[in-house]
Amino acid sequence: MGQQQLILIAVGVIIVGVAVTVGLTYFHNKAVQFNRDAIIKDLVTLASDAQAYYKKASGSGGGQGSFVGYNIPQKLKLTDNGSFRIVNTRQDRIILQGVGKETREQDLSCNIGGLKITYRITVTPEGTNLHQIY
Repeated sequence: MGQQQLILIAVGVIIVGVAVTVGLTYFHNKAVQFNRDAIIKDLVTLASDAQAYYKKASGSGGGQGSFVGYNIPQKLKLTDNGSFRIVNTRQDRIILQGVGKETREQDLSCNIGGLKITYRITVTPEGTNLHQIY
């Protein structure tokens, strides 16, 4: 082979390598965004469930004006999107946390490893407040 053909092959391999890397990064970032949206949706569902518990009479299995005693339903503790737990419970508020299955976004220059998508939602009788942790 001539020198020109070897250079063309090398350039082709480099271009394909860069294209594959960019494609994988794009795919991962889309998966992360989907997981973020799903974790938020699940936390809002849990917040609604906790508020319903707060408002329900104790004779009907509720908290009768308190979040104390609320438990996350078993089927919602671990889902395809991630895991959920109670961080803190007081009479007037409850803090729920969701940890996703995907790790944070990464780009071509930096690989962020091990940090799972994490959100917390503070639930009060009046409303909710969502916080991104990772």
